[in-house]
Amino acid sequence: MKNVIMLVGINGVGKSVISKKLQEDRGDAVVISASNILKNTFGGMTYAELEKVSPEEKFKKLELITIRLFTKNSANTIILDTHLVACNRLNENVTFENMWSDKYIPFIRNLFLIRVNPEEILRRRKIDEMRTGRIRDTNLDNIIADQQRNQEEYEILASRNVVDCAVIDNSRELSEAVNEIKEKIETNNEINENKIWRPPLR
Repeated sequence: MKNVIMLVGINGVGKSVISKKLQEDRGDAVVISASNILKNTFGGMTYAELEKVSPEEKFKKLELITIRLFTKNSANTIILDTHLVACNRLNENVTFENMWSDKYIPFIRNLFLIRVNPEEILRRRKIDEMRTGRIRDTNLDNIIADQQRNQEEYEILASRNVVDCAVIDNSRELSEAVNEIKEKIETNNEINENKIWRPPLR
């Protein structure tokens, strides 16, 4: 059975960096980025161009391709770098795109919401904008609102008890956040192992 680890959170919390670190530590892991799936699916559009595509069209294709990758990829461990809610702001219009699908439930072993102090997210986004040229939302109020919206969606999902969920603070040293994730994965694996039914000894 596939072991899918889902990392969610707004841009700038460090999902991609954590994904790469987990991949390095787990030789059998492959990283899947929802952003890359969308860019490749829509002909290499820029992030700005993608925001103009209807949420329904993006979600339908993302869901289909993600599940296909879950089922077809030969890796034992898949790390999915994505969002629960993507917050897009075009001019004065604000849209919140739900990116969770219940069709992911049979595959997800662990889901981690990555959170960071909003001021730190702002700092990281400004650095990334200078480094890559990608325009980032550097309005602190928007960052706070977007992270809160993802937190709310996370709490709704966690309350359903359909996947094992945890919140990870990535405002500290990267190694501390990664180690906490690894510890929770191992604990979850042990719990699931104990749940496996075994016939009584004769």
